[in-house]
Amino acid sequence: ETGQRVMRIHQDLVVKRKSHQRLVMGRGGKTLQRIQEQAQRDIEKTFGEDVVVSLHLHARLRKSQHDEPLEASEYGMQHEVTWDDLRKDP
Repeated sequence: ETGQRVMRIHQDLVVKRKSHQRLVMGRGGKTLQRIQEQAQRDIEKTFGEDVVVSLHLHARLRKSQHDEPLEASEYGMQHEVTWDDLRKDP
């Protein structure tokens, strides 16, 4: 019995312009990968050794091109977090 649980996080990083998306992604997606890896380590450190984090970040271009303020959901504030129990069944 491992006692570990998996926290799966799927998060969109919403940007307003294509140029911003390219900055977040970086060449070959390396910048976003570094952000994802560091955030994953920070989250695992926060929750302790009994939690394994599976973090998936996606840089997404905002659909609307108007200058009105973004809703919280457009900022990527809505996210999906699920837990998987790694403990073996008896």
